[in-house]
Amino acid sequence: MTSVGILTVSTKCSQGLAVDKSGPALEALLSGPVWTVSERAVVSDSRQEIASRVLEWSTRCGLIVVSGGTGLSADDVTVEALDMVFTKRLPALATAMVVGSLKITKFAALSQVCAGLCGKCVVLGVPGSTKGATENVQQVLDVLPHAVATAGANGTRHLHADEGASVENVKAGKVKAEKVKCGCSRMDEQDTAHDVQGLSNDLEAGVARRARKSPYPMIPVDMALQQVLENIGKPRVERVPLGQIANGQVVAEDVVAREHVPAYRASIMDGYAMSSADGAGVFAVRRAMTAGASTDVWELQRGEIVRVATGAPVPRGADAVVMIEDT
Repeated sequence: MTSVGILTVSTKCSQGLAVDKSGPALEALLSGPVWTVSERAVVSDSRQEIASRVLEWSTRCGLIVVSGGTGLSADDVTVEALDMVFTKRLPALATAMVVGSLKITKFAALSQVCAGLCGKCVVLGVPGSTKGATENVQQVLDVLPHAVATAGANGTRHLHADEGASVENVKAGKVKAEKVKCGCSRMDEQDTAHDVQGLSNDLEAGVARRARKSPYPMIPVDMALQQVLENIGKPRVERVPLGQIANGQVVAEDVVAREHVPAYRASIMDGYAMSSADGAGVFAVRRAMTAGASTDVWELQRGEIVRVATGAPVPRGADAVVMIEDT
């Protein structure tokens, strides 16, 4: 059985000014052969209290349902509190609750329900009303056992293992589908090209028609590279005019330009060229320069700066460029 924590968020209930009704209703809903409610508490509308209690329970519960604080008022902070502790958000699970609830009432659109993982624990944030809390949980009740199982598992292969459930073999080249213990239909690990009609290991085949398990052994990357080098042979070097290099050919040695390209000190960012000796301060902008601008013989004087674009020449006398975002 999965341990469940039910946390009611209500300042009035925590102060004894109101009676918690959603907590007992959720406990009644989550009773039976699958669930056992091991934690129950009421806290005020405080992000810190909510987050602390969820973190504490997540180490010993597979499922935590937080009821209340999902509305639109400034005091409704459950979603923000759970965001602090979520290690992974489960937006599809939250969407399923909303979509199902919208079929019951249009006001479900005003409730900010949420779902996520706190470590390996599934956490749901649902409305505080008895009706809203139970209806939202009911929308996902059938998938929660699988969600809890996969969240707490180190991988999901073992959850899809065949436990003798009924198997339907479909002929005419269709893939065999199995109902396995996790409740979903999928191909099992042992299904290969040899025992499933229509599947192959042909890399040219579509992905859907390939076997799930590769026939090739997994080897280290360095060994794989060594095998590639051993099988491609030693490259043949030949000299051809630059304009005659064909597809599939690569340059065998570095190509070095006879002149610097560009033929001047170029700025690598948009900013202001200046002398670093001037330090921070307010300066007169002498001029602006862009890529390809003429490199004049003038020299930047102390107390002056030049606005330079990326690729523009840096004038003599400047030994630094200050990025424009830093000015």
